[in-house]
Amino acid sequence: MSRKYADYKRGEREARWIATVQFVILLAAILVLLGVIRSAFFFQVVVAGPSMEPTLHDRYIIFLDRQRSPQRQDVVVVRDPQRSHVFWVKRLIAFEGETVVFVRDQDESGWFYHIYIYRGDTRILLLHEPYLDEPTRHVRHHGHQPERYYFLIGSGEIFVLGDHRDISYDSRASLPIVKNRDFFGRVWIVAEKNSFFWRLLSGFGGQEAGT
Repeated sequence: MSRKYADYKRGEREARWIATVQFVILLAAILVLLGVIRSAFFFQVVVAGPSMEPTLHDRYIIFLDRQRSPQRQDVVVVRDPQRSHVFWVKRLIAFEGETVVFVRDQDESGWFYHIYIYRGDTRILLLHEPYLDEPTRHVRHHGHQPERYYFLIGSGEIFVLGDHRDISYDSRASLPIVKNRDFFGRVWIVAEKNSFFWRLLSGFGGQEAGT
């Protein structure tokens, strides 16, 4: 083997080694960039519990949009005001300066509550909730259910409810009215359990959020 050919082969090996190192560095940079984008803009969450049914079921995987401001009746993830490591998936019902008024009514199925939103003395709307399987039947988890009940949403606060109202831990009683600073993101993409997208994402885990 000539010296020239040996030098050629050595140079070829070095070139392949350099190309491999460059590829590994580029791949690592892409993964880091994707991680930054994922945490800053789109955050993966695993739903834990049944109280957002029928909209979200246990173990669904959801992606959050953390950039756009939420709108009324968006499904959102919030941080528990009293336990910063705990997250909840709920539906945003009212904003600061508004009053949520539960008014009891009755039909052939029994007692239920209409939900009105007021700003000051002006009624803004009667909440229409096609996403519920069952109407709201209580404003307290235990004891007497009043004819009318008010929640005044203070400065920097939001009011959230679960879609499965009979079992939901939310702003009516158990979960305090949430501060804006505890808003974590609005639901953007939903992967139903055992769907192709869910199987693809389930190996990556994600922050659990109770319902």
